[in-house]
Amino acid sequence: MDTVSVACARARGAGAQARVLGAAAWLVLAASAAAQGLPAWPEPTWPGLGRLSTRQSAADLPLAGSDETSAAVRWRVTTDTSPGGGNAPLRWMAQSGVVAQGERLYALAMRGTPPTATPVLACVDANTGAVRWTAPVPEPVFDSYSTPAVREEAGEVLVAAGNELRAHDGATGALRWRTVLWGDVVNASPVVTDDLGPADRAFVTDYGGFGFAGFLYCVNVDAFDAQRNPYQPGEIVWSAEIGSPVGSTPAYDRGVVYVATYQGPAGSGAVYAFDARSAGTPTPAPLWRYDHAGAGFFGGVTVAPGPGGDERRYVYGATYGFNGGLLNSELVKLDARTGARVWSTPSGRTNSTPIVLPDGRVVLSAGIQGFGSAPSVQVFRDAGTSATLLWDSALSTWSDANANGEIDPGEALSVGGYTITPLVATDERGRVMLVTGDLGVGNETGGHAARLVMLDLSRPPTDPAFVRWSVTHAGSSPAALGRGVYSIGSAGLAAIGPAPTRLDVSLDGFVDIDDLYAWSGAPALLRDVNRDGVADGRDQN
Repeated sequence: MDTVSVACARARGAGAQARVLGAAAWLVLAASAAAQGLPAWPEPTWPGLGRLSTRQSAADLPLAGSDETSAAVRWRVTTDTSPGGGNAPLRWMAQSGVVAQGERLYALAMRGTPPTATPVLACVDANTGAVRWTAPVPEPVFDSYSTPAVREEAGEVLVAAGNELRAHDGATGALRWRTVLWGDVVNASPVVTDDLGPADRAFVTDYGGFGFAGFLYCVNVDAFDAQRNPYQPGEIVWSAEIGSPVGSTPAYDRGVVYVATYQGPAGSGAVYAFDARSAGTPTPAPLWRYDHAGAGFFGGVTVAPGPGGDERRYVYGATYGFNGGLLNSELVKLDARTGARVWSTPSGRTNSTPIVLPDGRVVLSAGIQGFGSAPSVQVFRDAGTSATLLWDSALSTWSDANANGEIDPGEALSVGGYTITPLVATDERGRVMLVTGDLGVGNETGGHAARLVMLDLSRPPTDPAFVRWSVTHAGSSPAALGRGVYSIGSAGLAAIGPAPTRLDVSLDGFVDIDDLYAWSGAPALLRDVNRDGVADGRDQN
């Protein structure tokens, strides 16, 4: 899909010739375009927390507002406008993320008025903010802020809540299957494979309580096949005890699932790697296990190549230390093949997953207001076998007004926070922009973030233009579709920036060369791909 899409974008004005050349010639054009470094034609999708199964949270396109000092909120959703919804209030789950496929957004909310409000999965039209449907889900435990996951090819949405993993039809909300786990899910989001068909799997962890056992579950999501996949959809293929996980969101890459965890009363942590294709045994042995002394992991990990053209895979994760100051925890880098530690460096306490940039920088959202900490964004330089902190947004901007040696509210720039997984996007000038929430004050137990901000990572935090724009009453882990951003806050589910592009002009369910052919003869509504109200050459380009 990507190479053909590149060819489509490259071949403007050559449609008639391309039809004569045929598919083989298009592959040649695609290879040529890829060699020139041209971007792939983006598909509008954000299937899970941190977008990719590797948790590398990056947008396809430059996002709106990188050269602005303000951003427009296109709509906010606060009520259930779906057929039969009765305009019931929707209060979105604080700090739970938004996921998307095509022009549908999916997020978790409480529907109705307390104390009779009920938890639901809601589907929202990304263009208009209209609620298409809501479906009941189990009650979140301990204010869990798990984020759903989209299984794109199957058109279904997975929700981990209570002690269940559920699959809902993405178009209607109908329940397709449900799996009862041994424990409740707390703050952990599922990950789904898309390269193991006909035996794709979902992975999720439960919460056993501090000091008690918790598990990583491998759940079948594909159709039953007696020879190649002898499991029903929703059937647990295997489970593995992984210490005392809380918020342990798995990552997946190339047949291996990785998960970080807390190990119990000793306060240590561990990272495990399992063969995602394991079957036939109720408890497979891990491929490797890394043990980390001093603090445990309460969030996910990211899988990414190393800096400087290093194509080997590495696992990045950060711990949450309960005692100490702003740098009381550790960011670690592990060899994805062996689990050997490559380096570790002091970092802020976090449940978030790092973002590894191609230039060797590693971005981490961390911190909480109080307890010797403060919300911040930290940027590190990965030098291969070592790492250094380049800057911390709170430390860089701190002015100790009352001379008490602590970062009090108002004494430093407040951005980031321990529960927020940001996203990155490169703008037209090649600058890396970070979109993240600002956890703010009073969110020690998981309330709504104070605002959503775009930060220019080419500038230091002390630069007045470091914060490009700020939107209040949003700030949960965001999703990007096209050039727009979507996030949850106390004032509802918000859309910032333009609506997503509509690339499936031929309406055949695919984004491919047929859409370029169909564009000139399509109705104006479909031809307005960039949704600026005019169907013109910019849409064709």
